[in-house]
Amino acid sequence: PPATTPSATQPVSAAAIAQQGEAAILNRDAWLYKGSDITPDAEWKFGTLKNGLRYAVRKNGVPPGQIAVRVRMDVGSLYETDPERGYAHMIEHLSFRGSQYVPDGEAKRIWQRMGTTFGSDTNAQTTTTQTVYKLDLPSATAAGIDESLKILSGMVSRPNITQTALAAERPAVLAEQREAPGPQVRFIDALNATFFAGQPLADRSPIGHVKELEAATAQSVKAFHDRWYRPERAVVVVAGDFDPAQLEAMVAKNFGDWRGIGDAPKDPDFGKPDPKQSTTKAVVEPGIPTRIEMAVLRPWQYNDDTVIFNQKRLVDFLGLAIINRRLETLARSGGSYIAAAVRLDDPSRSANGTFVTVLPVGNAWEPALKDVRAV
Repeated sequence: PPATTPSATQPVSAAAIAQQGEAAILNRDAWLYKGSDITPDAEWKFGTLKNGLRYAVRKNGVPPGQIAVRVRMDVGSLYETDPERGYAHMIEHLSFRGSQYVPDGEAKRIWQRMGTTFGSDTNAQTTTTQTVYKLDLPSATAAGIDESLKILSGMVSRPNITQTALAAERPAVLAEQREAPGPQVRFIDALNATFFAGQPLADRSPIGHVKELEAATAQSVKAFHDRWYRPERAVVVVAGDFDPAQLEAMVAKNFGDWRGIGDAPKDPDFGKPDPKQSTTKAVVEPGIPTRIEMAVLRPWQYNDDTVIFNQKRLVDFLGLAIINRRLETLARSGGSYIAAAVRLDDPSRSANGTFVTVLPVGNAWEPALKDVRAV
C-alpha cells in the first residue's frame, strides 16, 4: 500500500484501541519467567500476541511524563551467511528510511516534532545476536505513543527496502565500516578469530565486509529481512509514565496484524568451541598497550532462570571476586602488572568461558603472566 503519514490520520479512541488490542492478544503469561521458579515482578504486564510477538509493559513515573520503547529483534550478524555479511546492520539503517506507514525520512521528522533528538532519543543497535530499536519520548501522550508504535511496527515489519533506499544508505554504512577498524577493534577481531576458531563468531562482526555490502541488492537484503524479521522473533518493551493497560492495548493494536513471510527458518548453528584446541597468537598493534588475554572455553547451554541456578552462579561470582581482590592486592603492592581480572561470560551464545585479562608493566608480559597464574 502507498505510504501515509500517521499524523494525518484521525485519532482512535481509547475504547477502540482496547478492543482492537484485545482481539490480537493470545495470552498474558509471564513469558520471561518460563521455566523459572522465581516469582514474576507484578509491576510488569507480560503477554504474547496471536502472531507470536511477545511484549512487556509497565508504569514508571520517573522521570515524569516520559516513555521508553524498545523493540528487540532476535537477529544479528551471526544469522548472516557469507554473502550476507553486514546485512543485519544494513537493515537497521534502512528501517529508518521509511515503511508501509511513513515515507522516507518522515519518521525522524514526526519524532522530532514530539521533542526527540535523533541519536540520543531515537536510535538502534545491531550486535551478533540481536537488533534493538530504541525510542524515548520526552512528553508522552496517548496519540504520540500510539503513533510511535505504529511507526515502529512498520519499520520492523515492512521497511522500504528498495534499490533507491539502498543506494542512499550504503555510503553511510560503508563509512562506518571504514572508520571502525581502529587498533582496539582489530585486536578484538583477532581475539574472536583465535578464541572462536571454527565458529561463526570468529568472523561475524556486525559491521560486515565491504565486498558483500557493495554487492548487496534490494532483493538480497529484503530476502534476509523477510527470513528473520518475523513477529515470533520480536519483543516489544514499553515503560513510562502511562497506564500500562493502555500501553498493552496499543502494542497489541499496532503489532497484532504483522505476519511473517514464508515458513519460519531454523535458527543457525553457532557451533561449539573445540575442547582439544590450544591456540596461542601474538598480535602487533602499536596503538594499544601490551595486553594478555586468556580463555578456557566450554560449550554454551541454555539454563532456566531458577533459584538454584542463581545460587550456583552467585558462588561462581563470589569465587571470581576473591580472585580479583587478590589480583588487585598484588598489583597495588608493586607487582609485575598494572591490572588483571578474571570473569565469566557467555559470548553471543557461542561458548561459556572463563576469561583472564592482564595489563603488564611495560612489555614485561612473561613475569606478569607468571604472577597472575600463581594467584
